Amino acid sequence: MKAMIFAAGLGTRLRPLTDNMPKALVPVAGKPMLERVILRLKEAGFNEITVNIHHFGEQIIDFLRAHDNFGTEIHISDERGMLLDTGGGIKKARPFLDGQEPFLVHNADILTDIDLAGLYRHHLESDAESTLLVSERKTSRYLLFDDDYHLHGWINKSTGEVKPAGFDYRETKYRELAFGGIHIISPSLFHLMDDGQWNGKFSIIPFYLSACTKVHIQGYPLQGFRWFDIRRWGIAEEVISGTLYAPASDGSMSNAIPTIDENWHVTYKGDTFDGKKINLRKFIDMAFDPMKDYLWPIPESERIALPQITQNPGYAGFAAE
Repeated sequence: MKAMIFAAGLGTRLRPLTDNMPKALVPVAGKPMLERVILRLKEAGFNEITVNIHHFGEQIIDFLRAHDNFGTEIHISDERGMLLDTGGGIKKARPFLDGQEPFLVHNADILTDIDLAGLYRHHLESDAESTLLVSERKTSRYLLFDDDYHLHGWINKSTGEVKPAGFDYRETKYRELAFGGIHIISPSLFHLMDDGQWNGKFSIIPFYLSACTKVHIQGYPLQGFRWFDIRRWGIAEEVISGTLYAPASDGSMSNAIPTIDENWHVTYKGDTFDGKKINLRKFIDMAFDPMKDYLWPIPESERIALPQITQNPGYAGFAAE
C-alpha cells in the first residue's frame, strides 16, 4: 500500500526549534515526528512511502538514509525549488502515487493512535474518491458535511466566509467538522487536477471543495482515538492567565459538578446544591509567560545529539533529563 507524508513545511509555529532543522525532524519524547509517522504507517501495512521535502530537505534525506528508510521503500518528492502547499505537493508526487490503489496522505506533525488500516478499509468499502479524517474539535474553520458525511462546503466562523462561492450555508443542515490532516485519495481523482486552476502551489482543501460538487468526498469522524496537532497557536496568555477558582472550604460545594470549556474556564452546574449557596474561593492566579512558557526546556541529551539546537528562551543552564 502507498502513502505520502507531508514533511516540506517551514514549521514557523515551532520556532526556534525549526530555525536549524525541518519540522518533521523535531523530536517528540525523544523520537522525530517523521520517524513516528513512518513506523505507524509501516505497522498499518503501508510499504511504499513518498516524503516531500523543502525546508532543510537535505537533513531529511540524510536521516532516512542513516536509518535505511526504516525498512520501507521511500521516494523523495523534492520541493526545495518551490514549496507547493498540500495540493500542489500531492500533484507533484503523482508519478509515485498514481496507479490502481488508493494512497494515504499524513501530515508529519500529526500524532494519533487512530487505526490507519481501518481508515483505509473504510475508504475501499465506499464509493468515495477521497476520505478525510475529521473531528468535532474546536476551531474557527470547519468543513461542512451532511448526515451521511458527504462533503458540501466550508465555513470560517470568525468571518462568515463560505466556500464554494455561492454556497447556501444553513447551520442546522450541516455537521461542522475540523479536518484532521490525514486522508485517503483514489488516483482517479487526479484527473480533476488537470484543470488549469490546479497548477503550481495550491492547498488541497479548496481543491476538495471544488471536487465535491462533481464526485463523492466523504468524512471519517475520529471516535475513540487520540489526536494531537504538534503546533503552537499563540493564544495561551489569553486563555490560561487569570484567576482560578476552587470550591469553598466549608463543604458547600463538595458535590458540585464542574465543567471546563475549551479555554479551561471552570463553571459549576447550577448555583445551589441541596439548597446551599455554592461559594467559590480564589485558588491561584495563573500567569502565563509568552517569552518562556510556549516552549519546554530541551533535554541536554537532545542538544548533545543535535548540537545545532539552542536551548529555548528562559531555560539557560537547564540540563535535566
